[in-house]
Amino acid sequence: MVSAFDHMDYTLKAISYEEAYYLKKYHISLKGWLGSADRVIIKKVPLKHTSVEFVILPWDCSHLADKEVQKLFSSLRKGPSLVVGLSPYGYAEEQDLLEKYPDVFDLLLGSGRGLIFSARVAGRTLWIRPMSQGKALYLIHIKDVEGLRSQGAILGDSISVERRFITHNIAPDPQIVSILEGK
Repeated sequence: MVSAFDHMDYTLKAISYEEAYYLKKYHISLKGWLGSADRVIIKKVPLKHTSVEFVILPWDCSHLADKEVQKLFSSLRKGPSLVVGLSPYGYAEEQDLLEKYPDVFDLLLGSGRGLIFSARVAGRTLWIRPMSQGKALYLIHIKDVEGLRSQGAILGDSISVERRFITHNIAPDPQIVSILEGK
């Protein structure tokens, strides 16, 4: 399974606390996967006309009260990049996060316990809480980067989200099947 993940050419790979615990327990390492118990990790990805700053939030949300984190959050809005948060906290903690830091994120991709929904605007942030266990794929169409940065998420105007359910009629990737079967 690790070989299959290493084979995928993802721009960003984030790992959950539970995944990190399991991998550490069995002395397995993944190359290039990001995640931390006590610090915010930022990965900047350049695009054609802008860039995206992915903010991987620490597994332990108590670290968000740190002065350094608050200073970092306030600096993110000053640049031209889109700011996308990746959260492991669950619905209630993410809602608190968006109330405490209403102007930090253009998008917040949530996970963990609680409600699931395709898209909801919370203040200026588009908040997505996907289905568990990879049951759906979410395509985020950003139509107006400048509008998203200056006015916040306006569904249908600056941004739209499409949810596609993953069904069993999707053909498996032959290379991944070969890796998983050990060939």
